[in-house]
Amino acid sequence: MNDANKEYSVKTGEFCLAKKNCLAKYIKLPPENGEYKTISVRLDQTFLKAFSKEYGYMADQTANKNAVIKIQSEPLLINYINSLSAYFDLKEVENEQILLLKTKEAVLLLLKTNPELKNILFDFSEPGKIDLEAFMNRNFQFNVPM
Repeated sequence: MNDANKEYSVKTGEFCLAKKNCLAKYIKLPPENGEYKTISVRLDQTFLKAFSKEYGYMADQTANKNAVIKIQSEPLLINYINSLSAYFDLKEVENEQILLLKTKEAVLLLLKTNPELKNILFDFSEPGKIDLEAFMNRNFQFNVPM
């Protein structure tokens, strides 16, 4: 991933948090003799505001400025990700409440393993304007291993 200021690399088994309101271009490279697979948990502002109210979390300082935050791979996070596959085949009507619980679980685990993330997750300040056209027209260089 490249946000025009920095290049980020996430390898098999690693975790990251892509911050809201940060533009980045990315390429997906499958591992040698394998396929690219990823699991993403979307934490939108409406969900995070409700979570903040329910659990009392608030940002108390300026958040990390990087567009992508590496998250240390912890057994709790690995077990959480592994638990998600059981829910992939549920019908949408059946899984709405379960997915809400699993999303809350994700945030609670992130905060337990990385307490400093509260300043990113619960920063509800208004972002500055982004020049999307200029960003999309930039010529990005990716260091791709061959």
